[in-house]
Amino acid sequence: MARPAFVPTTAFRPIFPRRLVDWLPCDCRHGRALFITRDSQSSQLFITGRVPKQIVVLDPMTGADKLLDVPEMWSYMPWSAAVFCAVGGCNHLNCHGGPFRVALVCSDSRKRKPTIAAVYSSETDAWSDPTYIGPPYCFVMLRRRSVLLGNALYFLCGRNSILEFDMARMRLAAIPSPPFVDHVYSCGTCLVTVEGGGLGFAAIVGQSRLHLWSMEEATGRWNLCAVKDLETLLPRYAISPMIALIGFAEGVRVIVVRKRTGIFTIELGSSERAMEVTTRSEINVAFPFMSFCTPVLLREGLSNELMMVI
Repeated sequence: MARPAFVPTTAFRPIFPRRLVDWLPCDCRHGRALFITRDSQSSQLFITGRVPKQIVVLDPMTGADKLLDVPEMWSYMPWSAAVFCAVGGCNHLNCHGGPFRVALVCSDSRKRKPTIAAVYSSETDAWSDPTYIGPPYCFVMLRRRSVLLGNALYFLCGRNSILEFDMARMRLAAIPSPPFVDHVYSCGTCLVTVEGGGLGFAAIVGQSRLHLWSMEEATGRWNLCAVKDLETLLPRYAISPMIALIGFAEGVRVIVVRKRTGIFTIELGSSERAMEVTTRSEINVAFPFMSFCTPVLLREGLSNELMMVI
């Protein structure tokens, strides 16, 4: 049975409560890591339809955590979640202990109810009323990296679509993904941000070409903005079929790539070669974690970056 693990890229080591060893990582953002309870009967949640009913929000730098109960009405549906800082104007470098929010998006595996979403606030310790989207339904892919842009979260869905959750207006909307010329398997796609902060989409086309699209905010049209040849970025020994895109780091625009030989990170805005993070090629999903700690008695801060993977 796979267990969550932190793969450090600096000398920093997180404070990881022992009781979370059997929980599944679901998101990392703004100095926080989000875990969901593992289904005690089966690890294949999308097949069984059995879902966890609790969430833990952890600050890996301080060890502080918060246990949340998922609304009972969602106990029969598979869902994905995202965590983010609730402080307006925050630079998200040192928001330890501050208020946060958790967004929960559920898709009915029995396909008989609409997709629903709600937001938890640590300030009120309560969930908002749910919002719904009807046909055509969006089936959110479980434990895939979401993207936060302003007040909106974006989740990758099946059937070539993206779910937009506007948390300011509490509205859900379906967005078509970019059209593909070649067949692209689901693990070969990932939501990203483009230079300037807009919504982007990455996909492996063919065996080694990374295509990047940007969406025009005014028209909703997708434009192909870049094509990267992974053969020039990855080590020669790492080039092989079935490259998987398993994570993305907001802010620094770093994408996480899995190969048979291990896990690599690629900076989308750079021509630098990929950096090998670990040789653990069995990793299926990665949630990059970044934070900044400012000691009380020191002027200098300690920058930390690591990756939570499973």
